[in-house]
Amino acid sequence: MDQIISFIYEQFKWPNIILTIVGIITFYNFIYLIIGFIIKPKKFPETNNYKKYGILIAARNEELVIGQLIDSILNQDYPKDKIEIFVVADNCSDNTYKLAKSKGIKVYERNNLSKQRKGYALDFLLQNINKDYGIKSFDGYIVFDADNLLDKDFVKEINKAFVINKNAVRGYLNTKNFDTNFITSAYSIHFYRSVVAQHRPRQFLKLGTHINGTGILIGSHLLKDGWKYHSLTEDTELTAHLTSKHIKVEICEQAIFFDEQPDKFKFVFRQRVRWEKGRMLVFFKYFFKMFGSIFRYFSFTSYDLLVSLIPWGLFSFIRYILVPIIIGVIFGSLGSLDFWHTFFMSFITLYIGLYFYDVFLATLVVIKERKNIHTSLFQKIKGIITYPWFNIISMYIAFYALIHPKVKWKSIAHTDIRTIEDVDDIKQKTKT
Repeated sequence: MDQIISFIYEQFKWPNIILTIVGIITFYNFIYLIIGFIIKPKKFPETNNYKKYGILIAARNEELVIGQLIDSILNQDYPKDKIEIFVVADNCSDNTYKLAKSKGIKVYERNNLSKQRKGYALDFLLQNINKDYGIKSFDGYIVFDADNLLDKDFVKEINKAFVINKNAVRGYLNTKNFDTNFITSAYSIHFYRSVVAQHRPRQFLKLGTHINGTGILIGSHLLKDGWKYHSLTEDTELTAHLTSKHIKVEICEQAIFFDEQPDKFKFVFRQRVRWEKGRMLVFFKYFFKMFGSIFRYFSFTSYDLLVSLIPWGLFSFIRYILVPIIIGVIFGSLGSLDFWHTFFMSFITLYIGLYFYDVFLATLVVIKERKNIHTSLFQKIKGIITYPWFNIISMYIAFYALIHPKVKWKSIAHTDIRTIEDVDDIKQKTKT
């Protein structure tokens, strides 16, 4: 029996070898963390070069929130003749079209149930803009989701970065509903953490970063052929395309906008399965292009973003869940009852370790970004304590995304009707 057990353990040494390799190729992320917690956000110099922007909004049944977004755009501290708002009412069955139209902006209706992703809606919108205005009539296009709200200086600040970068800039994604429940606070901390641990250190090291699906500015010269990114995660696909072409994506942390985070677990599951599946598909679609760009341009950005696309959640599931179960089944069939005790103790220890690691990081992130988190100290502490579930479920989400053959894009209801003035009021109250 001892020889059989020894043989089985020998066969499962490979997970530890893989874990060691993973540690080596991702060690730089630890350096990112240190840099992100130490440095301050980059500030771009003032400019009198006011570029002209088309603002793109893809909206599906967003009558509750789109009016507040449009108002926050119309109230920007930026030359009014340099901003044009375009909305695509995408397969809507409510009053989104009428409400947007009542604001005096250009609205296009789209009805195509066979192609329901945001990428198709943006492509349709750009095709119509090209027909009616010409793509090059604007210097760049800023993409928002209908539930967003803009700080009054958003366009002014992101313009400063675009004047220098000239290609692609993303804003600072803040949240307007941190304190709704433990789900929205976890999402919020996740995005704050990405700023501290990814975007900010990349910028400090003069590297490109990745795009999120909203609050992004793309130069019109990069969209002359339309919006060709139609995957489940069009933002990830756009990032992979730009990175493979050695086009740098910048972050402008002074360009702040507010996003509504999902507040129900069914929306969390739906959205994160789509994220995971989409990233997997983009990884395989762009692997060779991004891998080649590492050597073609001697680009650490390409290496970094390619590594970030690897489905790590799936590796975690195999390493921490699947392999122990397989060993347990084998040992159980051999009558080794002690193994199951060891397995469950290891399983519990794993989750305890993951929990306290994420609590520690969340604490540092909330302290670092405290000026941007507009809620009470109690809500911040509660958010920190409950945050780890967001990452712990990642391995299960990744496995489900792998085995599910037909993950589809589905809209998520947005119901937070706060205005930018409401957000500013909360900001002032939490300062006192």
